Amino acid sequence: MNFEYVELRLPLRVIMVNPLLPEAQMFALNIFKGLVFGFDQLISMTLLVYSNEVNEGLHWIRQVESTSASCFNSIQITTNLPLVSDGDVFVIHTNLKNPNIFEWHDINTAECFDSLYLLLKVASNLVMPEKSKEQLEQEENEKRKYFRKHRKKLHKRKPIFMCDGLVAMDIVYTFSTNIPSDSFFCPTPVPAIATSILGDHLKVLCSEINRIHMFGANDKMFHIEYERPLVIKDIRPVHTVEDNNELPAKSNVCEWDLFGSQRWKELNLDYTSFNASWMKKEFIDKVRVISSSNLHGPLFNSARMTKALKAIWYTRNHPERIPNFRAVGAISDGSLGTTKGLPYIFPLNFYGDTWKVNTYFADDYYVKAEINKYNKVVQEQHKRIYSK
Repeated sequence: MNFEYVELRLPLRVIMVNPLLPEAQMFALNIFKGLVFGFDQLISMTLLVYSNEVNEGLHWIRQVESTSASCFNSIQITTNLPLVSDGDVFVIHTNLKNPNIFEWHDINTAECFDSLYLLLKVASNLVMPEKSKEQLEQEENEKRKYFRKHRKKLHKRKPIFMCDGLVAMDIVYTFSTNIPSDSFFCPTPVPAIATSILGDHLKVLCSEINRIHMFGANDKMFHIEYERPLVIKDIRPVHTVEDNNELPAKSNVCEWDLFGSQRWKELNLDYTSFNASWMKKEFIDKVRVISSSNLHGPLFNSARMTKALKAIWYTRNHPERIPNFRAVGAISDGSLGTTKGLPYIFPLNFYGDTWKVNTYFADDYYVKAEINKYNKVVQEQHKRIYSK
């Protein structure tokens, strides 16, 4: 008799900072339901709270245990600051009015101050020691032994720091020690808003819109470009593939050729009413108006963090399916003329547990000019956070 079995993975250790916020609780439930890391990944979660929040945390833990979620392995509460080695994924929430823009007048309640203070304490305690040459050789020997025994490579998990916004990501990266800059991420709602607006305008489904490239300093200062044609089903005269990043390259047709000739007729549009200039100004202004409104409610925040972390984890869990593309907040590596070590919103290509900035629009003069403006905004916000 033949039996099939699936090898169980080790439980994923998730540490949540400020877990009693409504959006954090919703996000934690999504994790236990398998909506983030998959339905076959068990979760061991640790909630980091203040000592006066322990009773409230224990009450919420009992509620979680009663749900009998499919990916639930364990959950505990602690007041001790975590080390990098204590977790695989660190989820960091703040209760700022806008987690992507820092203003001192927004910290006007004890809850805001407490959440930021806890964030600072956690960041200061995150230290990744530098490995000596002997330690690196020992790890390499362990990988060889594991491969000879199991006939497969040993992959050690690289930590992920998922923040709810650019402000938290900037604070944690700056105050931590030796944490790789490509471990920090935060979601942004702008791509979803922009694609929804464009889909309504072109009368097509959002899934039919081509890939969006977002460059920004926050959800008020940003620029958006779409790969051509705007609608995936449209056919362009020239289509090539770059060998360096396996992504579609620009063709040599005119910039105003946003989609096929047949779609121009279907939409009853012409170049004067819909062109690249409209996409760069009126369209982005419309997106900015919506994104500048108060969209940072608990349900919305938990949904965007769920989608972003799911996309990031998917590439790590399926390294053979690369690259995976998504526009998220990350710490700059200096690409596209940005300031290295500061947070931006980029279009990223994910390769396993690392990423590279997508360079599809790297030679676009308008994009270069916009990034130069964003450099000043990002540098000013960074100074504002540490000015007091």
